[in-house]
Amino acid sequence: MLKDSQLSTTLYIKRLFPNSKFVILKQSFSDSSAKRRILFLMGPYIICSADADLKLTPDAMRWLKEKPYIPLGNLISMINKKVKRTFHSTSENERIVNMKGAISAIVKEKFYKLRKLSVAAFIPKNSGTSKDISIFRRHCRKDADLLLFPESYPFHKGVDLSINGIRDGVIFGEYRKRPATFATINGRLIRIPKITPFANEKIHKSKARIRNIIYMGANIGVITCYDLLNPAVSYALSRRKIDLLLVPAYIPKSDISRWINFARIRGYELQAPVIVVSATDRKGISANAVIFFDPITEKVNVYNKSRIIDVFVGERMLQSPKIHWSWLLRNKVYGPFPGDFQNLSGD
Repeated sequence: MLKDSQLSTTLYIKRLFPNSKFVILKQSFSDSSAKRRILFLMGPYIICSADADLKLTPDAMRWLKEKPYIPLGNLISMINKKVKRTFHSTSENERIVNMKGAISAIVKEKFYKLRKLSVAAFIPKNSGTSKDISIFRRHCRKDADLLLFPESYPFHKGVDLSINGIRDGVIFGEYRKRPATFATINGRLIRIPKITPFANEKIHKSKARIRNIIYMGANIGVITCYDLLNPAVSYALSRRKIDLLLVPAYIPKSDISRWINFARIRGYELQAPVIVVSATDRKGISANAVIFFDPITEKVNVYNKSRIIDVFVGERMLQSPKIHWSWLLRNKVYGPFPGDFQNLSGD
């Protein structure tokens, strides 16, 4: 869609994505010419990258040196001169823009796709009842890419684990001696162990390796409850470049604010959406809550009812580029970048 537009790339991207950022990664000047490399970002996601070779009139060069961080379209408006653009597609996601006039340029643009995933986060009204399985199966008919249930739901003590007829993309749990989360992928049942035992879970919990990635057109990390608070788990997931983190949990009613903070922190660390779902237990200790960190708005939303949440996955800026730090800070690109932390090692 972006590649087929005959408008200025800057103008069209701003119309489609008002919250996008124009970021100059590199710029150099020599006599009447300049070179620049730019990105358009929406949160951590790359919408477009471009390399431009520019030939400038003296007035245009003066304006660009005075305001080196502005898009070419804005520069053309400032100098109030006509510039003719022609567009030539070179591949499915690339094109070349030729400009002639006060600014002559050859701009090579590359566009990146964002894919939308819908996640249905389910909060049962009552858990641990004889109706759990029928409610679970009914909810599995939801028209969403992924279905996320709270920790240990719906299979509990005395209920046999059976996924006959359950569609792909369902993340659910059981609670027996060893609590676990499961995912249905390609008609198979994948067991995802809880990494971080809490309290009496240590009695039954053996040491687990982190294999918490499922693939459904994107790398989806799945961890259970207390794992969200474990920085070692977050670090391991960042090395796997996950696109989305899902967390079935039991969140204490008196501790919601801290879990909101941890969802935000993990989202920043991973530069990915985080969705946590919790339900009230039989003893009334845990809360009904869906917590969603959106890396595009950098905000956390909290809901107390079941919710379908749309998230985006796509190419991300996972490493800080090898440019002077001032270019990033001036463009309000602060990170963190998970790729920058990959070479750390413990004692």
